[in-house]
Amino acid sequence: MPGLRTQNLMESLRSNQELKAVLEQNASDFIAKPLCETLAALLKEKNLSRSEAIRGSMLNTIYGQQIFAGTKTPSRDKLLAIAFGMNLNFEETDTLLKQQGYARLYPRKERDAVIIYGLLHKLSLLDTNTLLYENDMETLL
Repeated sequence: MPGLRTQNLMESLRSNQELKAVLEQNASDFIAKPLCETLAALLKEKNLSRSEAIRGSMLNTIYGQQIFAGTKTPSRDKLLAIAFGMNLNFEETDTLLKQQGYARLYPRKERDAVIIYGLLHKLSLLDTNTLLYENDMETLL
């Protein structure tokens, strides 16, 4: 249960324990996987090629290849575009954001609500961007 582990980690950090002991005891709970590894695993799981995912994300091909190779770090919006390009569902997208240290999608933020709607209804990035634009919100790209 991820929430409970996070809560336990916070309690350990608040305690008077030595930091080194806390880090060692909780080593398996820290996010350590590089984005390129996470994306490679998702590509395999979704049976997609890099080029298909990049094309679906509407990113510049070279920039997209650099992200998948691990030489560039995308912004939150570009990572969301990649999620749409890979046809990730809401839960997969939210986990991807969390693993990369970005704010998770929050339905009480209007722009995030539109993005969540797009993910839940399996809209393309183009269709989701259209919804954002029609509601006077910044598009993902």
